Amino acid sequence: LQKWLNRRANSGQVKPPVDEIPTGREATFNEADLLARLMEDKGLAGKVISSFLSDAPRQLRALKEMADAGDADGARLQAHTLKGAAATVSAEALRALCFEAQEAAASRELSRVVALLPRLEEQLERLKTTLKQSGWT
Repeated sequence: LQKWLNRRANSGQVKPPVDEIPTGREATFNEADLLARLMEDKGLAGKVISSFLSDAPRQLRALKEMADAGDADGARLQAHTLKGAAATVSAEALRALCFEAQEAAASRELSRVVALLPRLEEQLERLKTTLKQSGWT
């Protein structure tokens, strides 16, 4: 907790805004972080990753549909759900983009949510590529 409390106190926010989305391989997928949280259980990590990859495209489609339909509350909840899933698999850059989409929907800025969708899709594809290159899929 101290790590996150200090970060909030120092920066005024917990996660970076969209212009400061983390980059690099570890931002796309932090294998060490995932394994540490799962007590180095590679079998469980594989199941978590597989579940995420099978559900994330549906979640992105749902986010798009809600934003297109003008459902700000639904879009906020969907972005929040996807943000949590991305955090679970240690996909920080995707998580940060989902956070931005969640904040935009909470502010009823659905055009901003729609504008973030291509970046969300691109980051999901990067994650898939990184997972494949790392031997996880």
